Amino acid sequence: MVKKNRKSRKGRKSRKSRKSRKRRKKYQPTSRYLKDVAKRIRIDGETWESAMERAMYLQAAAPSFEPEKWNSDKNVKHAHNCYTYAIDKTDPELTQKCKEINCKPRNALKPQPGYHSGHQRIKDKSKYNCPLVMNRVLDDNPYIKQHGVRKNMVCPKDYYSAALAVHPGLTYHFYRQDKTGYWSHKDGATDAKQWDASGKNIIDPQKANRHYVNKSIDGKIVNYKDFCGYFCVPKDKQNKFWQSGVTPRS
Repeated sequence: MVKKNRKSRKGRKSRKSRKSRKRRKKYQPTSRYLKDVAKRIRIDGETWESAMERAMYLQAAAPSFEPEKWNSDKNVKHAHNCYTYAIDKTDPELTQKCKEINCKPRNALKPQPGYHSGHQRIKDKSKYNCPLVMNRVLDDNPYIKQHGVRKNMVCPKDYYSAALAVHPGLTYHFYRQDKTGYWSHKDGATDAKQWDASGKNIIDPQKANRHYVNKSIDGKIVNYKDFCGYFCVPKDKQNKFWQSGVTPRS
């Protein structure tokens, strides 16, 4: 009887182990999936081995495209913008503040580059340009690695790519690369989305259509025509920062 019970327990453990392996395997990226991602992110002259390795890095570091996380609650959507989206970091307290005051799409809650590092609000929009905005991002985030406009989108392990573009003298916009290899963005208090101004999936924000004919600021049609470059954002949320303009920096 003892031997039979041992075998029975051993058999049950073995079956559980096989089921567990099956469950783990189910959530692992497939070889075909990784090849599709590698194809999207591969740059000119890069070997397939290198592209596949970066595709695996992307699975470990990049955010998933989760529109419901950003779009379903209007208080999350209205309180967070393209800057917070690119950094992939929300703040429940900011969301609650938005709820308390019933904040509208255009509001003073949304974080701006430079607030965390002590910069004041840019009151003169004519000053908006690539160096100004990018320097404020880097002042906020010493762990972010800048690539520049002439560099490719290759980031080291535990980092994912983001990008900045500017409508000079008016406003700015950020994009980020997700696990799929596609890029997504959240323009102001609008929905998070994966497509550009032409409705096409974004493979490279530098080559995407950034001329949003249905959006205007101060009577000007928004065109993020100046591409400022790519940068690498750390996966670790403890190593990336932004600040709302209504909350004093601690």
